Amino acid sequence: ELAASLLIKLLYGSRMAAPWLSVGIQRLARQVHKWSAECDRRLHRLYCYVFGNRDLVIQGVLSTSDIDNLTLDVWVDADLAGDTFDAKSTSGRFIELAGLAGRSMPITWAAQQQAGSARHTQDAEIVSMADGMAKDGIPVQELLARILRKPIVRICREDNEAAITAARKGYSPSLRHL
Repeated sequence: ELAASLLIKLLYGSRMAAPWLSVGIQRLARQVHKWSAECDRRLHRLYCYVFGNRDLVIQGVLSTSDIDNLTLDVWVDADLAGDTFDAKSTSGRFIELAGLAGRSMPITWAAQQQAGSARHTQDAEIVSMADGMAKDGIPVQELLARILRKPIVRICREDNEAAITAARKGYSPSLRHL
């Protein structure tokens, strides 16, 4: 019960200002029903990290001069079976409204465990890309276009060359199961 309370506090802070903590918190939260000494060690380590980096928070700034040059950047990524408690990959996404001169404003972020186990990195990355675009990228783009009454360019940022190639082609023989 104490572990759940401590995790909820961390999750709230993560949601407000530190998205990079959410994956670790979520992985520990999935262990609440079978808490162990290893979970205690990880929770302590997470709190030590937060305490030592409490000035590290996400920030954003845009200018009125950015209005004609805004892009919606959708950063997606996946870890292939990165959780030692589970073989499933975790999808992550970070969406920001980007302007000129490096200015940007975070809009939303998320991290969630994928439904199935990926066979390879490209598989996990494609699932992450599809989820990021369908669940947040396209809806946020549509909402901003209506609010601003102008089209907004959406850019998907992916770091895996095989996933980029498959997305550009629209097909990959090794990913036909998707």
